[in-house]
This record gives sequence, structure tokens and C-alpha cells, in this order.
Amino acid sequence: MSSHINKHVNDKFLKWLYTMYSKYREVKGTRGNKHDYLGMEFEFKDKKVVIDMIEYMEEMLDEFPVKFHKNAIVLQIKERS
Repeated sequence: MSSHINKHVNDKFLKWLYTMYSKYREVKGTRGNKHDYLGMEFEFKDKKVVIDMIEYMEEMLDEFPVKFHKNAIVLQIKERS
């Protein structure tokens, strides 16, 4: 993720990334205030960034083989040392 006041600097960086890494996998750039990266959603607004992973966590829980219920009680058993 890169940011610069001058958009041409980001253009040049993206071209460099493409030259270096496109032979290994797709290289793409996005512009704007919202970006997805490694399961995280970044939203830039009011000189702040909001990072959201709710959708990623929901998908992870949906795929987990043990299903958790909202009102379930979890017991922790301590092992003897």
C-alpha cells in the first residue's frame, strides 16, 4: 500500500512493482478511500484510517469445523503440572 500527494509518484511505483513482480503473480493497483488487503478493509477518511476485519472473521468462523452458539458456555480445564 502506498500513498503520496502526487499521483504520478504512485503511478511510477506501480510500474516498478509490475516490472519486478508480475512474472510471479498479478500486480494491480487501486485508487480511492477504500482498499482490501489480506482480509482487512482499510477506509481512509478525515485524516484517519478505519480497519475492519468483520467479514474475514465471519468467513473464518463459518469454515471452522466446530460451530459456536451465541449463548454457549465455554469451560476451561487446567492441566496439572
